[in-house]
Amino acid sequence: MILRINQVPVEFTLESERTFADLTASLRAWAAAQDQVVAGILADGKALGPDDQTPLDALGELEVETVAADESDLARIDVVERYFSLVAQGCQNRDAALLSELHKEFGAMRPALFPLLSAVATRLGPALAVFDSPWSDPASLETAARQMAREAGSLQRERRQPLAALAETLDNLETSLAAADAVAGLFQKGLDRDGLDLILRLFTDFEDLARRAALAGQSTGSDLTGWVEFNAELQPLLGDAGEALGSGDFILLTDLLEYEIAPRLRSARSLFPEAANLDRVGPVL
Repeated sequence: MILRINQVPVEFTLESERTFADLTASLRAWAAAQDQVVAGILADGKALGPDDQTPLDALGELEVETVAADESDLARIDVVERYFSLVAQGCQNRDAALLSELHKEFGAMRPALFPLLSAVATRLGPALAVFDSPWSDPASLETAARQMAREAGSLQRERRQPLAALAETLDNLETSLAAADAVAGLFQKGLDRDGLDLILRLFTDFEDLARRAALAGQSTGSDLTGWVEFNAELQPLLGDAGEALGSGDFILLTDLLEYEIAPRLRSARSLFPEAANLDRVGPVL
């Protein structure tokens, strides 16, 4: 069996390892001793789960990717983003062979998604439901794959470029606030779904803002006192909006949005002067 670590062939001697799971455990222990982590293992070009019991004598080549321990989460998120991007491409190209292979690999990918993607878990439910069911609808699968890749790529970029990601979110928030001006009119016309979609978009941008503000503050050492106070003032109003949404009280919801929440959110950019005039990070797909 040929073993490559970060594309470099290595000499090795098996001790008590008999299965892929045995070797995976040994490789992880070896990496930990080197202050590294195993980011991924391909067995004959395929991803196997860490507990896979395939005998080693049935395998020809193992490709192992390791990264420094402090870069491990970024590397894993990168693997997740690449996987879902491949699924989306397979759907777009109607590549049945590729999708069949990726479907087999999803069992190994699924346990790796959390806690990596926990920061955006609440918005991934519908997409994950598609992946957890039979892959029988290519259109739905492609939509779900693009969302998963987009969210993973977004988390990766905000860790690598926290200040630029914050600036991007402030731009998105302004766009969502402009669109939210139409919410009351949509509810009056009976277009409840459209109105709720705009509100969800606005609240999603605020969720990203809260996360990215913290990351940018850690990265630059900026004083976040103004943001902390702003957020504390806004949280009770967001709680009231959530209750109104849950009870279907769209009149209260739109009043809170128009007179309390939106005016405060429009001042959010002033809290982050260091994010001005930065190049924004781009989309994944």
